[in-house]
Amino acid sequence: LEANQAYCEMSGRSRRELLKLHFADLNPTEKPAQVLRRLNSVKTNGPVKFETCHKRKDGSGLDLRASIAWSAPLQQYMVFLHDIAPERAGKKTQADNEQHLIGLSEELAVSLEEVKNAEEELKASYEELQQQNEELSLAHGQLEASKEHYQDLFQFAPDGYLVTDLEGMVEEANAAAVGLLSVAQNRLMGKSLTFYISKEKREEFRERLQAIRLAKGLSKITWETTMRRP
Repeated sequence: LEANQAYCEMSGRSRRELLKLHFADLNPTEKPAQVLRRLNSVKTNGPVKFETCHKRKDGSGLDLRASIAWSAPLQQYMVFLHDIAPERAGKKTQADNEQHLIGLSEELAVSLEEVKNAEEELKASYEELQQQNEELSLAHGQLEASKEHYQDLFQFAPDGYLVTDLEGMVEEANAAAVGLLSVAQNRLMGKSLTFYISKEKREEFRERLQAIRLAKGLSKITWETTMRRP
């Protein structure tokens, strides 16, 4: 997921080339299954340190001391690599080693600060999601209350109310409408309202429905008609 400039120079690869590789591609001395077991062990048991040999782009070996740790907040492995070839050749001085350790400590301190910042961001995101869930729950409750209020107003209104589709099929009817038509509510549902219009007024009713269907957006048409009881 990331590689710093120091490792790019050590391996002889560009950052773009490295980001296309699997960690196992850099280590010819270990099989992918061994690398996976080590990574799983780090996630379960904590950080590990070991010596290994990576393969440079030109095919030569790169002796390294590796330190791997798992960051749960970032869901990432952090790998610190130290070139130990100079040490093995006896060319690296004690001062260089101390300076290198200081550099590692600084990198670790930066990494820990990044982890801390990530934890704070995750906490803030979690709190924001909680607040959004509470607001959605409140809005849902208000919507349900408004729906129940509308149903009460509709059902117990003193005037008869019918709700139909654009074809005139009855979808809802309040108690007053049921009483006016003298028909059980369950028999009224799903039936064409035309059936309850007097025969001499049915053609006019169909014309009104057609006008509503052709109208753009909401449309209100008021007229008088004669209805009949079955």
